[in-house]
Order: sequence, then C-alpha cells, then structure tokens
Amino acid sequence: MVWALCLTAASVVTIRAANDTGATAAQVNGTWATPAGEFKIWALDHHHLRVEFSVAAEHKGEAGPMANGHGIATIQGNIASFTPEGADADCRITLKFNRHNLVVTQTDKCNFGKYANVDGTYKKVSTSKPIFRFAL
Repeated sequence: MVWALCLTAASVVTIRAANDTGATAAQVNGTWATPAGEFKIWALDHHHLRVEFSVAAEHKGEAGPMANGHGIATIQGNIASFTPEGADADCRITLKFNRHNLVVTQTDKCNFGKYANVDGTYKKVSTSKPIFRFAL
C-alpha cells in the first residue's frame, strides 16, 4: 500500500515537471526598461533569446559610462543567461522573468566601465518586436 502511494506521488511530480514549460515567448518578448536604460528581448526558439541592452551608469547624480551589449541567451524555465558578445568570459548576465517584471543581475567581471552595471528590476514597456542595432 505504501509503495503504491509513493509511486502515485512520483507519477504526479513527473507529469507536473513535464508540463511545466516556463516562460512563454509572449511573456519575454518586447522591451523592458528602467529610468537608466533598457533590455530588448525576442525569442528565437524555445531555448534561445536574442538580447540587446543599453544602460547608463550613474554615480553621485552624474551620468557615467554606458553598459551596452548584445548576445544570445539560453532560457530554461523563467531564467535566461548569457555572456555578451565581446565581453570577458567571466561576464554573465542573468535574466529572471517574473509575472510583471524582469530582474537582471550580472557578475562583477563585466567591465562595462566604472559604475556601469545592468543589475535591476525592469518593467515591460512594449510587447512589439524590438528594433535591434546589432546583426545576429
């Protein structure tokens, strides 16, 4: 009896995991922004996103260097990550898609310039296909 109950519970967990598709293209596609900058994102397929970003650094109220980049992110569930084209191999940007926002974090090794950083919570401002500046 206990064995049958455990088998049933395992089957339910397996079915739920198989049906959990994570973030959809409609949820991730578009332009996400903060007052400092934006991320442009478009799903290429079920596992890859085209990403481009431009975020201004600010220090003591003054504008600093821009954190700019682009690349192809790999997404699993609602979390995507990538190393921007031309960036240090240790540079990693992580995108976590929540219901109403995008939380972005980066490693300390991105070298975008003094005080330049893409960390933050971004709100979706457009669902239209973004215009990308860089070719694939």
